[in-house]
Amino acid sequence: IEKKTTFWDFLENNLKKTGKGDYLIYRLNGLTPIENILDNIIYLIYEDENSYNVIQETVLLLFSYLTHYNSSLIKSRSEKSKDEILKQKILEYIKQSIRSATLYELSRKLDYSIEYTSRKVKKLFSKNFKELLTDERILLSSNLLKSTDLPVSEIINQVGYENKSYFHREFKKRFGMTPHKWRQ
Repeated sequence: IEKKTTFWDFLENNLKKTGKGDYLIYRLNGLTPIENILDNIIYLIYEDENSYNVIQETVLLLFSYLTHYNSSLIKSRSEKSKDEILKQKILEYIKQSIRSATLYELSRKLDYSIEYTSRKVKKLFSKNFKELLTDERILLSSNLLKSTDLPVSEIINQVGYENKSYFHREFKKRFGMTPHKWRQ
């Protein structure tokens, strides 16, 4: 699909296992082609139990028409709020700069003051920037321990810790065991 629409974002978000159950509301009154397709789908569901393939194809046709009549979309819960977008940007920055991420650099990238950025991080994640960064580093290190054969010291370096004992303490605090036991 060349043109991204709210409808296709909705489909992508809801076809994943982690789909949020978003919804779209269309004003279809007077859109005869879509009304006819919906009538056909309802008829097939109630009148012909063996029409699964036809229903499937008809639903695909309905989706095609809905993308064509995108202007009749009234409301979508799948559209992200400003806070959700900001939250995503913050997490992307941390993941891309995991070794060297700082609140100062994040605020510079977002074009906010450090104080404002700090308050927004706390509001959005219920933790301060340092706690959020630590959580992301520990999460990445646990994934690397499970999915690679890299030595623990190399993983510690990759996730941005300079103090190995601090890393071990944080890891044990979150998982209740050392990185070596976690890997086993």
